[in-house]
Amino acid sequence: MSEGKEPPKEDAQDLPPEPSAFRSKLKGTVDPFLSELLHEVLATDLETADTLLEQFSPRAIIEQLANDQDHRARIVRACTGLKEGLAKRKTIQDQTADIRSAFDAKVTTAAEFLMELNTDDLVRLFPNDAIWFFCTQSEFWSRYAGDQECERAMRLTATLLTSALENELLDAKALVHPIVSQALKQEGLEAELWTVVRKALEITVPFEYEFFLEAFPVSKLVQHVDLNDLWSKIIEPEIVEDYALVEENDDESEPIQSESINTEPSGDKSNTPNAEETEIVVGDEELEDEPDTSSPDDEDPVGMVLIDAYDDDDDYENTETRTRASEPQPAASNPSTHGIFDPGDDEPDDTPSGANDVQASDIRVDEAKEEDIIAEEVIIDSRVPVFIELLRSTGTLELKGISDETPLRDVLIEAIVEIDPMKYKVEHFANAEQATVKFLGKQLSRIIL
Repeated sequence: MSEGKEPPKEDAQDLPPEPSAFRSKLKGTVDPFLSELLHEVLATDLETADTLLEQFSPRAIIEQLANDQDHRARIVRACTGLKEGLAKRKTIQDQTADIRSAFDAKVTTAAEFLMELNTDDLVRLFPNDAIWFFCTQSEFWSRYAGDQECERAMRLTATLLTSALENELLDAKALVHPIVSQALKQEGLEAELWTVVRKALEITVPFEYEFFLEAFPVSKLVQHVDLNDLWSKIIEPEIVEDYALVEENDDESEPIQSESINTEPSGDKSNTPNAEETEIVVGDEELEDEPDTSSPDDEDPVGMVLIDAYDDDDDYENTETRTRASEPQPAASNPSTHGIFDPGDDEPDDTPSGANDVQASDIRVDEAKEEDIIAEEVIIDSRVPVFIELLRSTGTLELKGISDETPLRDVLIEAIVEIDPMKYKVEHFANAEQATVKFLGKQLSRIIL
């Protein structure tokens, strides 16, 4: 890899499971993600320059650079010592022959060939599925032969997830998966669990999925969640399948080696020869690659995430909306400025007498207010399962008799009474006018904090 473009390799045995700091300069989503993963695969010695050139041969690389004379000349100079000016005068066939002779004479190495290439270059030149196969062919997430392999697998998975989040291939919501939330119940993670609970009970801002990752970051997540589960239940359905990184019916990707020098300028993956024009070489055998260009159908995310359990239940929301639309509504409030415990149900009613006599000119305004109120109340109700699950997951609360259909107010009362039964009784909250959802939320937050 070119000097100054790749950080020095580190001893894999001493690697923490922190994600890589390398960031691709490519545009888009999939390309920078693949470049960052490929960089980490090489930086941790999971794969080497030699294995990379076994997959992407020097001949194929030179061909894909047919449109970049200067870049080809720099590679020839790195391998043969020939001056760039002379290297530029050579044809692609002659440049390839010179590089092949240098390898045969053992006067150059794979590392020297790659001195003038970085991972961004390779991702630009070759198909996404070929890059993905090279990065994952070892199935590193399932290799636990020793501490070194385990540490490297965690670091690579952390890099993959972090890059997928930053490049918007993966939404934070996908990581709030039951296999992840269950990990929060492990011994030693009490602080992380209560950070999530505290954020969920925050009364000033709505809960965001990013809050979960702040409390339980990817670097810690890979240490406490089985990597095989992460791959099978999150990475494969949310990234591999959604972005077609693996071709259907393609059990094994083949090393890329062109049959002949392509006379058409290329220079990027969009011009990579197709199945009819590309010959694949495995050792001394030649095979025909038959890529499948079909893309998989869009699928819903696998499993129900812990947070926002009812968000995708259209029937539930429609039923709630129809019910509330027929009921009198309090003064409208902006959902974005209220927390989960602040539905506006404890605001004093300062409406003057006669204000409810709606004029024709006010109909549109009132309808807009009603929609805001309905939407806010549905959001509040949809979070009831979140609090039940989070509160029970602490291991100290049973919440007997509480179900997903229990009103949020009753859930909060039960939690407060169960946390401090000597001080609080259910009958203390009999006055519905005083014991509003907002009041109870503040009270529970004070007790927890």
